[in-house]
Amino acid sequence: MGIAEDIKKTIQSRLVIRYCTEEMLKNPEVFCIVCERRFKLDSKLCMYIRGDGHICSSCSDRYAPELKTLLDVSGDVVKNRGTFSQHLTIHEWKEIWKHLSVLLKLTVELSRGISRGIVEAPSGHIGLLHLAKDIGKPARKEDETDKDYDLRVKSHRMVHLFDKIKNETWGRVAALQEYFAKLGMPAFPDKEEDPGDGRVF
Repeated sequence: MGIAEDIKKTIQSRLVIRYCTEEMLKNPEVFCIVCERRFKLDSKLCMYIRGDGHICSSCSDRYAPELKTLLDVSGDVVKNRGTFSQHLTIHEWKEIWKHLSVLLKLTVELSRGISRGIVEAPSGHIGLLHLAKDIGKPARKEDETDKDYDLRVKSHRMVHLFDKIKNETWGRVAALQEYFAKLGMPAFPDKEEDPGDGRVF
């Protein structure tokens, strides 16, 4: 390994992106620890060798191009951060609401279909059988026929599976909807209620 490659590896192992405080930017002139040229800090982020000092843009390009690219992208994000609007328009909230409404409807139908599929055709839903492992069978009623009991066991498992899957799908979308409401999403007339009651398989 040559001396240049040795220097490059040493610099890369200790090079970091440093945040420049307002105080640092008041007196922005520094010198590069590698080439010893003076330069000015013109951004909130800069390249810095831990324990030694700053490194200029040219040396950064030469010794750590990947980190320099990351610095440039991060610098643009920091510079442009204040230009984004922190408030959504009514049209944008309506779009969010529309997507949430569709997801709420769809996840209930998916939950119903998947839970039925796991009980009726477990081989077709082998990857989801873990959802059914904790669901026990209901107690058998007196004078209940085998056929009636089997039907009641299936219904019992479908209902419990439906609840499990719906909590992981519809429940999560509904939780997101609540957070959006806290962020200022208006309530629109077509708000979906929890359609989980009165299940029909």
